Amino acid sequence: MTERRKSPPFLLRPEVMLGICVLLGIVIVFVSTYGLIQRELAQLNTESGPEVAASLGFVRRAFVALAILLVILLACLALLFGFTIKAREASALATQRLGRLARSIQPLSAALEHDPGAVLLVDDEGTVVYANTATRDLMGIEGRLIGQQAREIFERFHSDLREALVSGLDAIVTLKPSAESGREEETLLVSSRPITIEQRPHFLYTMRPVTREVRRQELEHWKKLIRVLSHELNNSIAPIVSLMNTAQKINAQSEGDPRLTEIFDTIGERTGHLLSFLDSYRSIARLPLPTLRFVRWDEFVEGLRAHAAFRVEGPLPKTPGLFDPVQFERVLINALTNAKEAGGPVDEIVLSITESPAGTRVEVRDRGTGMSEATLRQATLPFFSTKPGGTGIGLALSREIVEAHGGQLTLSNREGGGLTVAIQLPPARAGFLGKPQVHDRSEAQALDPGPASLTLTRELTEGERARRD
Repeated sequence: MTERRKSPPFLLRPEVMLGICVLLGIVIVFVSTYGLIQRELAQLNTESGPEVAASLGFVRRAFVALAILLVILLACLALLFGFTIKAREASALATQRLGRLARSIQPLSAALEHDPGAVLLVDDEGTVVYANTATRDLMGIEGRLIGQQAREIFERFHSDLREALVSGLDAIVTLKPSAESGREEETLLVSSRPITIEQRPHFLYTMRPVTREVRRQELEHWKKLIRVLSHELNNSIAPIVSLMNTAQKINAQSEGDPRLTEIFDTIGERTGHLLSFLDSYRSIARLPLPTLRFVRWDEFVEGLRAHAAFRVEGPLPKTPGLFDPVQFERVLINALTNAKEAGGPVDEIVLSITESPAGTRVEVRDRGTGMSEATLRQATLPFFSTKPGGTGIGLALSREIVEAHGGQLTLSNREGGGLTVAIQLPPARAGFLGKPQVHDRSEAQALDPGPASLTLTRELTEGERARRD
C-alpha cells in the first residue's frame, strides 16, 4: 500500500507564500507613496495660507480613509485567497474519494447487472433509480427503466407478481407463460425491503428465480420415494424369485404338468421385467455428476447418426461445446427416438445447434402429434408417460442431466403440428478452478466407460425398449 504524502503547513505552501509576498509588496509601495505625499503636503502647508491648509487636511484624511479601505480590501482578498485554496483542496479530496468509491462500487454494480435475479430500486417519489438487466429481461423490454414510474412498470408484470410487489411482503410467485412463447413456468422469490439512501427513504424490490432449486427439492423427494419403493419391492420380489426357482426345479425333477412350466416361465419373465423396471427408476437416484469436456460439435453429431435418423439444420458451431458427451448423447438419443415414435415423417426430424452470448441452444423438432397442454406440464415428471408400457423415465432423466449441466430443457408444440425439445446450455466457460479435458471420440471408444456410464446407457436403452414394446 502506497504511503500517503503529508501536505506542508498552510503558510508554507508556495502559492500562499507568493500571495503574502504580493500583499507585502503592495503595502510597502502604499506606505512609501503615503510618506512621499505626506512630505509634499507638509511643505505645501508651511508655504500656503489657512484655506489651503484646510484643504490639505481634508486630502490627508481622505487618503488615510483610502488607506484603511485598501487594508480592508487586501485582508478580504487574503481571506478569499485562503478560502479558494481550501475549497480547491476539499474538491480535490472529494474527487479522489469519489473515484475510490466508484472503483469500489464498480464490481458490485457489474455483479448486479449480471445477476440472474431482478433488482429494482425505487425512491420516495415512486421513480425508478436503478434496474438491472434481469429486470428488463423479466419484462421483455430493451429500453431504460431508470426515471420511469414504478406503478407504470408494475402494470406490465403478471398480475400475481404485481400483487406480491405491491403488498410489500415476501412471497413465492409462479409465472405461467403463454403457449406461443415457448418458455416454461418460472418460480420467483419476491422480496421487498425499505432502505435509506442519503437520508431519503427508498424501496428495494428483488425477484430471484428459484425454479431450479424448487425442482431440485422436488427431485430429491422423488429420489427418496424411489429408494424406499425399490427397497421394499426388492425385498418382496427376491423371495418370490427364489421360491419360483425352487418350484421350477421340483417340477422338472417330478416330471410335473407342462402347464406349470409355462406358468413358472411367465412368472420369471414378469418378475425380471419388474426388476428391470425398478432398476431403471433407480437411475434417477444414482445419476453421477457430469464430467465436463470440450467436445467438437461436428464429431458429436456424427456419432449420433449411428443411433437415429435426422437431418441437421444450419451450420454447426465452430466453438467446441462444454458438456459430458456420454450423458448428453443419451439425452439427444432419447429426444430423437421420441421424435421418431411421434408418428411424423422421418425426414422432418430436425436437429439444430446455435450459439449466442447466452450459451448454446440445441433443438430437436418433429412433425408428429405433439402434446396437449396438460401433458406438456407433466412430461418431465418421473413415472409420467402417455405411451403404453412407458416407464416415464426418459424425459425425467434427460431433464436432470441437462439441469446438472446448468442448462434448461423445455418442450413446446410447433405451429403446424409437431413438438420442439429445446435444450439451453450455458456458455462454454471452463472457470478458474480447472480446465476441462478435450473429448476425443476415438479415445473415448477405446477406454472402458465405467460402470456408471454403462448403467446409464443400459437403463435408457431398456426404458426406450419398454416404451416401444
